[in-house]
Amino acid sequence: MPGNLTIGGVDNASTAAGGYDRPNVTGVNPYLDNATPSRYWNLNAFVEASPGQFGNAGRNSIMGPGIIGFDSEVHKEFRMPYKEGHVLQFRFEAFNVLNHPNWGMPTLNILSGAAQPGMPATAAHQNFGVVSSTSTAMRQLQLGLKYSF
Repeated sequence: MPGNLTIGGVDNASTAAGGYDRPNVTGVNPYLDNATPSRYWNLNAFVEASPGQFGNAGRNSIMGPGIIGFDSEVHKEFRMPYKEGHVLQFRFEAFNVLNHPNWGMPTLNILSGAAQPGMPATAAHQNFGVVSSTSTAMRQLQLGLKYSF
């Protein structure tokens, strides 16, 4: 999923519109080798744009977590002996069979949360890149009967 990075409505460009300013890209790879929900992106990859600038991070320039989904179903039909066109169907359906957590988009505001200790206030803050939700439900099972006539 592509993400649109922001600096949280701070109007550094002095346009009086607010919300359109983006961070500056530092050149450091934003993707971590071992991304976790508590730290999905590299904090050193972005900084707040200087006053008078919009920032150079492009629109939808960062990719969030992907989605892995595996659904399955089993159906069994039983023909009714008393009438040819009547069918009873038993259904078992499973959604997200592997019970894989599909993480939601991490926080895209680089100034979210408290500043990092020992870093300038323009550096990405501690809550940037934190996943706080899932994008799909966990495993769901359902049984059903269908009678066709």
